[in-house]
Amino acid sequence: MSVSIPHLPVTQHPIAEREARLRQLLPLLKRAGSEFESVLNGSSMIPAIPDGAVIRIRCASLVDCRVGDIVVTQDAGQLVAHRIVYRGRRAAASRHILTRGDALWLPDPPLPVDALLGRVTEVHRNGAWAPPEGARPVPGPARLWLSVISWVLESSVPLAVGLALVAGALRRLTLRMRRAVARLRAGSRPRGAA
Repeated sequence: MSVSIPHLPVTQHPIAEREARLRQLLPLLKRAGSEFESVLNGSSMIPAIPDGAVIRIRCASLVDCRVGDIVVTQDAGQLVAHRIVYRGRRAAASRHILTRGDALWLPDPPLPVDALLGRVTEVHRNGAWAPPEGARPVPGPARLWLSVISWVLESSVPLAVGLALVAGALRRLTLRMRRAVARLRAGSRPRGAA
């Protein structure tokens, strides 16, 4: 089924407006030594960065970042703070990184280094600034997916992107199915049963 979407000027479409503003600001923010603060919304980096925390970001290139650093990337008009879990090593892969939220199983699809805005240098907690917490050990199944996607990345960036997207969709589908089964089981209990 197709849906016709009327053409809206950028100023009337909030997502397009945000993307346009971000595209205008990125070159200014990427200047060497630029630093800014932002509020992080979401739970993907818990416990290193709690939902609603203020983070300090130092604009940086990939040369300034290493595996284990929490970085801010630009993806589809949003700024995303996740940890670098792999840096490509050969050919086209050397211009890509894999990131993953600490609280998530799967890595994000490979990102070009151009999407890298900077590194999270500090988190504001309990009234004071402190470096973000280090990475937690990656659980077994997540480690397996990371190994597979990073191996594929070295051979084919587009294939690695597709694999990461499919893996993410399968993970979301699995979680939805588990919740649906749990609701069915809870609903199928006889009345008055605990």
